[in-house]
Amino acid sequence: MHKLPNEFYHTAIKSVFPDATGIKTPVVSGIVAKVFTLQTANGPRVCRFNEKPLVERNQKLTKILYDYGVPVKTTQGHEYKGQYFESYEFDPHQTLMEALPCMSDTEIFDTYKSALRIQANMASLPVEKFSQIDNLRFMDVYKMTISHCVNNNIMQYLYCTVYKHFSVGKNMCIAHTDLTPANMLVSENHRDIVRLIDFDAISICSENMAIFSMLRLYPLDNIKEIIEYYQDISGHKLNYREIVCLLTLFN
Repeated sequence: MHKLPNEFYHTAIKSVFPDATGIKTPVVSGIVAKVFTLQTANGPRVCRFNEKPLVERNQKLTKILYDYGVPVKTTQGHEYKGQYFESYEFDPHQTLMEALPCMSDTEIFDTYKSALRIQANMASLPVEKFSQIDNLRFMDVYKMTISHCVNNNIMQYLYCTVYKHFSVGKNMCIAHTDLTPANMLVSENHRDIVRLIDFDAISICSENMAIFSMLRLYPLDNIKEIIEYYQDISGHKLNYREIVCLLTLFN
């Protein structure tokens, strides 16, 4: 998806929300896609420009996840002059990335345990309920989005090799494959994750892949404790050695 002048995106947004005001790009670290926040008569919203297949699948995916109690906002898909975007209700909570500087280690650990409970809940969902959704395998999403995220060809190859390994075999489940501080909204008391964002990253993969990706930017050093906590609440055994080796490689 090619980036266009902001005037184009604003016009596209107004074609769907003619009463939109205050259209702006939020100041949040880690944003890669063209994302805008805006005010409408029905409340604040987010518009995120994306690849057509992802806009279409995210609309179906978020509806099912929401019905299962996963803390996501349901999206609506839109098109304007060949450019596609999804919109959803704005959530005013801080991202974990924004909140981290004023959080204690105990609060950080508690929020990650909250995120792991959400991850375990998604992993328990019956994959067949999502069988009618196209582009749900992790590698399908990766192929569409990697060029937007990683410019270095060597790193693209390295990521692709690792992710292929994590995208085949047994125990495939629904998981958020980029559950990093920029993609989690935290409660006011800094103890719980109240919302997940970046719906592109929710896909079918292995739990090892999901937990490895989550821990890449984990700010504490008690990784073994985190993995053991996930195993306890999910009842699933992870490959601890493999996850740690990959964390060493990518750090």
